[in-house]
Amino acid sequence: MRNFVLTSGALFAFVAASLPASAASFNFSVFDVPGAVATYANGINNSGEIVGTTINSSGVQQGFVDNGGSFTYINVPNAAVTTVQGVNNAGTIVGSYLDSGGVTHGFTDVGGTISTFNVSVSGATGTSIMGINSSGQMIGYYSDSSFVQHGFSLVGSTVTTIGPSGATTSSATGVNASGQIVGYTTTGFLDNGGTYTAVTDGTHTQPNGINTAGQIVGDFANTTGEHGFLDIAGVFTTIDAPLGLGSTDVTGLNDSGTMVGYYEDAAGNIDSFIATPAAATPEPSSILLIGAGVLGLGILRRRRSA
Repeated sequence: MRNFVLTSGALFAFVAASLPASAASFNFSVFDVPGAVATYANGINNSGEIVGTTINSSGVQQGFVDNGGSFTYINVPNAAVTTVQGVNNAGTIVGSYLDSGGVTHGFTDVGGTISTFNVSVSGATGTSIMGINSSGQMIGYYSDSSFVQHGFSLVGSTVTTIGPSGATTSSATGVNASGQIVGYTTTGFLDNGGTYTAVTDGTHTQPNGINTAGQIVGDFANTTGEHGFLDIAGVFTTIDAPLGLGSTDVTGLNDSGTMVGYYEDAAGNIDSFIATPAAATPEPSSILLIGAGVLGLGILRRRRSA
């Protein structure tokens, strides 16, 4: 079910951030769900709809969608926890939820109608949907009887396991209109019709999203901490939210190159951001009244979401 909330109280502070000369420049804005104490933006579509997960002051974790500044909570009925991970250009929302018995299931939300989903693979004990493209192809991961994660792609009723040959565990995290899939094992990968290419920049690289042009976003770790990245044809640009003094995760981007993600601020709290290419017009969802901001409390990161 969905519960509607007001938009007053969101904090949008626009900051121009110049990256190195070889990189693009972006305008960053803070993005927090009104009244929340934590906001994790996880995806954005070409219309500027933003989806993700938030925590309220009572410690309740739930999903949300922001459509042009109108926020809606997303809660799977009878779920203990709801996590929203992606949205396609038709507005179909995907994610996962935890039932009262501690089992994870996937779900889709089409116009407010929620349907649950579990991968039809022998021995699968849990399913998480991480993304969906305009054709309805869904990707994510499932756990086997030994609680090992395996990436999957679902086209129609056909489930395909995703992951480079020899990988003992994998997760699929993003898919574009062409069916190109990004994910990670011990490091990142791109699956282009069954041909795998490594996506890596740092000691640990996790791609989170890919757009129609094949641009990839995600995060990586090195000796200085955890940073976001933008990968264009193998050329990596480090993305660090200018308002944050801690880690940055870039979780999604659309075809105009607008990115969303979250970062750790100087106080150790988590806030979300929108990063718009400097020459582009801001997404509709980033044009809101400036109000009182809220601080974020840390929850499990995207790669370990419920």
